[in-house]
Amino acid sequence: MNLEVARSFFMWCTMLNYSLLILWFMLYVFSYNCMKNIMVKVIGKVPYFDSLNIIGISFYKIVIIVFNLIPWIALTIIH
Repeated sequence: MNLEVARSFFMWCTMLNYSLLILWFMLYVFSYNCMKNIMVKVIGKVPYFDSLNIIGISFYKIVIIVFNLIPWIALTIIH
């Protein structure tokens, strides 16, 4: 695998993962009641619904930055 393929791979991974992150955030903000009702039906009482979503969104963002964005930036710099 050459550097151009690796750089392209990390760029697309970053874009797709950020798209999922934005979708999750938009669902949380604009469909809050619907999401909460679905979780209550599936799991039962969800006392920490807000905290779980915020922590999940934050963790996913950190994982995207560490495993997708930083390698893409490094490969772009050395290219």
